[in-house]
Amino acid sequence: MINDLSHKQQRVLFAKLAGLAYKNIKEARASSKILGFTKTTLIDIEGAQVYVFSNKHDVALACRGTEPTEMNDVYADLEIFKADSASGNKIHQGFKEEVDKIYDDVTKSLAQHKTKTLWGCGHSLGGAMITILCQRIEYNLVQDVHTVFTFGSPRAGGPNFSKWCDENLNHQRFVNNNDVVPCVPTVLRWRHTGDCYYIKSTGKITQLSRWSTERIRDKGLSLLKTIIKGRLDFIADHNINDYIMHLENDQKLENV
Repeated sequence: MINDLSHKQQRVLFAKLAGLAYKNIKEARASSKILGFTKTTLIDIEGAQVYVFSNKHDVALACRGTEPTEMNDVYADLEIFKADSASGNKIHQGFKEEVDKIYDDVTKSLAQHKTKTLWGCGHSLGGAMITILCQRIEYNLVQDVHTVFTFGSPRAGGPNFSKWCDENLNHQRFVNNNDVVPCVPTVLRWRHTGDCYYIKSTGKITQLSRWSTERIRDKGLSLLKTIIKGRLDFIADHNINDYIMHLENDQKLENV
């Protein structure tokens, strides 16, 4: 049972599941078995994808992030106008349209797992999608969502959507140092949801507010070092494998 894992073990698990969302069904099925899931189902509607990983006790949804070669992903990222969420609050139109494609099939799949604990995760675009998807599941009383884990997620909605999620969803959001994606969209009063866990340039993970002086100082010093080296880390810090590496290293310290 995932609930029997420590918090650090849980976040490593869901970072790996978020990474598996980029894999084909054969690879995802084989790797998820190693992680303790006995069944893997892929829902793929017009390029919008979510994996459903399940076992006797748990079911986990993992939305796939942006694939640069998938034009619907590019359109979803660029379509920044606001639409209504399930609760009537404003959210990113492109992300909403991706969730619209998969929602009915997800609810049909969850009907087979009513007694199990539901979790959600996603990286990049997948992080925004899983936030909107789990908010809709929770609002429509389809099933209680235990926890949502996102990694390098862009902002998904406006202030009222963020407030609703903060009050009704357990959302743990991870940001890796100078990862640029969590900084967008930057217009139209977009907001993040959930508790922010910031991965410092040293690899240390700490829970910080968005504008904490510690976070600003760490990002600035890290950026300066990369400029001196002639390599910016905006993109490198966004890689899901980088998130997994830091989370695994942090978990190892727990066992020392």
